[in-house]
Amino acid sequence: MSTWWRTLGLGALLWVAGVGCGEQEVVHPDSAAALQAAEKANTAEAVAQVDGRKISVDEFESYWREHPSLTREEALERVIEREVLVATALERGLVDDAELTLARKRAMVRQLLEAHVEREVTVDDITDEQLAGAVEAVEAEVGHPPGIRASHLVVLVPPDKQKKAPKKKVAEWMEQSKTWLQTIRGELPDAPTIFDLLGAQERFADQLPDPLKVQVDLHLAFPAEEARGELPKGWNRVVEPFREASAKLARQERFGELSEPVETRFGWHLILVEGTMPAKVAEAEPVREVARWRLLRQKRQARFGEVFEKWAQDVHLLTYPEIISQAEELNK
Repeated sequence: MSTWWRTLGLGALLWVAGVGCGEQEVVHPDSAAALQAAEKANTAEAVAQVDGRKISVDEFESYWREHPSLTREEALERVIEREVLVATALERGLVDDAELTLARKRAMVRQLLEAHVEREVTVDDITDEQLAGAVEAVEAEVGHPPGIRASHLVVLVPPDKQKKAPKKKVAEWMEQSKTWLQTIRGELPDAPTIFDLLGAQERFADQLPDPLKVQVDLHLAFPAEEARGELPKGWNRVVEPFREASAKLARQERFGELSEPVETRFGWHLILVEGTMPAKVAEAEPVREVARWRLLRQKRQARFGEVFEKWAQDVHLLTYPEIISQAEELNK
């Protein structure tokens, strides 16, 4: 950094700023001498002084630890530069500046949270069981098991109606569902398009007796095998008879062909398998890292909730709803 005071030399700046080590002010000819003095000083002594404020050995060493790429001379120069700028800002009355006040508050909050949240909750607090669950969730986001994509038409017996009806009535509805599905199947080609399915839905919508409904779902993505845990975004969890029938069509490579009627607890279906999706396996170590830090963030958020509630009580937090409502009115 080429500034005028570096042209003069660090020793000149220290002299101008009134640098002192120990109890008496002394003039340092250069930064090397200041560093030697700092090495011999204890934590109560200063390495420099700017406008009457001492820069302690602890403060200097803390700054240097935070900037390990700097040499000791460079670290000392940076600390002194900062203090000269701060002293100048104070002299010019910037201490009450709104932006400065906000920045100071942010720094205080940062220190508080680091001491009482981040240091209190570390990766060591994550159990193997918690990590395994988080890994499974991340894997579902970035990878997926073998999958199937299919559309289907179903003559639906609504679940809410089934719950309220006796078993005999439900069995009657299921039989009606099968009969109507066979009727619809007879009007569809062996290799229908999605428009054929949608057309059948529209034609039969008003013909089915209550409570049956004809419904078409397009381009469903779901696991080709039984899958536990979270599924990738946009995937569906289907009932087992539906998955098995779809997987059988996929194994036979009967893509685009309409299945035979398939019964599930929702009614009778015609399935049109459109294709398969190979499994995508995420790299193990990156997934573990993402899962670990996601858990750590969640635990720290929980810790923050606990300590903030106590802090709010300790500082006697009060809110004024009437004033808040007035402020809301001003923003409308």
